[in-house]
Amino acid sequence: MLQPLFEFRATTRPWHFPLLAGLSVGLPLLVGHFTGHLPESKLASLAGLVSLYTNYETGLVPRMLTLIACSFGILVSFAVGA
Repeated sequence: MLQPLFEFRATTRPWHFPLLAGLSVGLPLLVGHFTGHLPESKLASLAGLVSLYTNYETGLVPRMLTLIACSFGILVSFAVGA
């Protein structure tokens, strides 16, 4: 039951995708920490999670439409929750 949590599997994503995901979430938090605006940086790092929905196997237009739809979904969920 726990074995799949500890095994490495091959992926088709480019090598820079985990780096991009980490930077898009971590950099706003780091900047917010050093500037004293941590609540705003939490919101910015939440918006950085949209980059996780990037699909590199499709063309540019479907990729951008997916990111727009995901951004709108996060915007609506934030507005409903606020």
